[in-house]
Amino acid sequence: MRGTSSKDDPWLPAMVIAGPHSSRFFLPRFSSSFPGWGGRDEPGPGAGNNARCSGSGVLRTKPRVRTMIGITAGEIFYQDLGGQPFQAEVLRSFLWGISGKPDCLIRTAEGVVPLEFKRSKKAPARGEIYPNHRIQNLAYCALVEDQMRVRVPYGLVIYAGQQVRRVEYTDASRTWLAQVIDEVREARLLPIVMRNHHISGRCSGCGLRPHCDQSLI
Repeated sequence: MRGTSSKDDPWLPAMVIAGPHSSRFFLPRFSSSFPGWGGRDEPGPGAGNNARCSGSGVLRTKPRVRTMIGITAGEIFYQDLGGQPFQAEVLRSFLWGISGKPDCLIRTAEGVVPLEFKRSKKAPARGEIYPNHRIQNLAYCALVEDQMRVRVPYGLVIYAGQQVRRVEYTDASRTWLAQVIDEVREARLLPIVMRNHHISGRCSGCGLRPHCDQSLI
């Protein structure tokens, strides 16, 4: 796959940072140093229409029900989900040089919490989170903190079956996210990047597939 220069696209989308291609560059390098590391990327594609529809249904339940399954209580004021009365604006951070649209933002007493709904049929064991989902959620935490100038204590990743996983947003995770973003930027400038897997599902969820001549689909 040919590299894509950041000069052509100064905003690095959060989905690209967390895409299935990302583990080629930095996951082995940083996995041992990040607390609570989940290990392997999600084997299939990222969140799509099915996840969005599922997330929309979860958010329409009563607050008491949402709290019971682990979703933070608070005011839902932003959604990028189908059939909702909100118009989700693209968030952009000059500090991080990234952009994206979280599935949902909830304003709580602790701060603003980004939610991401995933269609993965099987969530990681032992309460863990797929690394690419952790990266994406941390990117949204950084976007919200920088653009909205609010405190972001953590994010939530919600898998099919309403399994809620918490992503802590700390100084350590900010440092790690910055390393991840730097690695992805460097990789996008490479003239050639070789695919290192044989899983078509990872290609379908990859943000660089339009530029890839090694796609499996």
